[in-house]
Amino acid sequence: MPVSVVKILEKKMRDFLWNDTTEKRRLHWVSWEGVCLPKALGGLNVKKLRTMNRALLAKWLWRFGDEKDALWRRIILEKYGESHWGWNPGQRVMPYGSGIWRGIANIGTDFRKWTSFSVGNGKSISFWEDHWCMDGALRTRFPTVFLMCDLKEECVAAFVRVENGCKGWDLHLRRSLNDWELEEVGELLMTISDCTVNEEVADQRRWDTTGKTYLVSAAYTKFAQNNGVTDFPASLVWRTETPSKVNFFVWATVLRKIPTMDSLKRREFYLPNRCEMCGCCEETASHLLLHCSVANEVWNFFLGAFSLRWCSPSSPAAMIHAWSGCKFSKEGKTLWSLIPHAIFWVLWKIRNDVIFNSKLYPFHVIVLKVKSTLYYWGKGLGILDQFWFQDFVFRWETVVQAL
Repeated sequence: MPVSVVKILEKKMRDFLWNDTTEKRRLHWVSWEGVCLPKALGGLNVKKLRTMNRALLAKWLWRFGDEKDALWRRIILEKYGESHWGWNPGQRVMPYGSGIWRGIANIGTDFRKWTSFSVGNGKSISFWEDHWCMDGALRTRFPTVFLMCDLKEECVAAFVRVENGCKGWDLHLRRSLNDWELEEVGELLMTISDCTVNEEVADQRRWDTTGKTYLVSAAYTKFAQNNGVTDFPASLVWRTETPSKVNFFVWATVLRKIPTMDSLKRREFYLPNRCEMCGCCEETASHLLLHCSVANEVWNFFLGAFSLRWCSPSSPAAMIHAWSGCKFSKEGKTLWSLIPHAIFWVLWKIRNDVIFNSKLYPFHVIVLKVKSTLYYWGKGLGILDQFWFQDFVFRWETVVQAL
């Protein structure tokens, strides 16, 4: 896929995600690299088109090595030749031919790093370059022995020696060993000692070290080489019981990528940095949703109904991490898991109403909104069918005890 096409399509994807239009531009609070990370690493698991394209093209390399008798393979073989003992197509440089297939062949270097081999006759596996007896190439693990070897590009079968009907390994070293080199050679021989060559069995290729079949999803992960938030609480953020827009907001909150006053200030929006809920401190995500006197009172109310005492966590991410299940029934555990999302969502909506519409919300109204949100979510899940709305709102402690 041409790079220009990828840029156009990914721009449309970004505009759709952040609701950008030609008339009105919006802030992109999370970078596109962050959005494309897996959910377990703090992203949205949106696929990068260029990386996905490479993973799809690499599947043809896998098929080239597996479908030995296919007509299409014979055509490619006649036109481009082969490399890597027939596992990959050749990379002939010519002024004509398919640019697409040349692009496929150029992926071969990265593709080879992520394939391993099960040794059969050893005639189609590189002794030094391929992954066949360890997780990695012998050339990288034993560089001194590699430099002394005369056969640097030969297959595994070329290193097998047969004497008196017994098979052994011959490293084809060009000179005698020094004392300090004996340890590395001995370690190499120990590494390959468990591998046996059977001339009656063909070599087999495997994808990575986890299986025998090429999967585009697994290849995408390899090509992407993601680096994100390793301890991101994805299972606690992306809940099936809550609306998608709420999950999206909690995701951005945990990453501290919501438009609070401190975040706007970092983007050079010069506004008075004050929490409009309490009017006392600077507004950050942690303060607004946890440490603000209004937010703290809301958390104390709902946790108090469960007879729990708490110490306010340092951040929304820490709160989500710490929100473990209590000893309730199945319905009670589900309701308990919805509380952080409901409080975060209601506090954020009220904060916006205070700023943009100059409204005031007493404490009991905020609590009522959180209860209402929990009730309608729970009603949709079928866990509160035995309760009326009035009971859930005005007899909260009784409902909690019943669960």
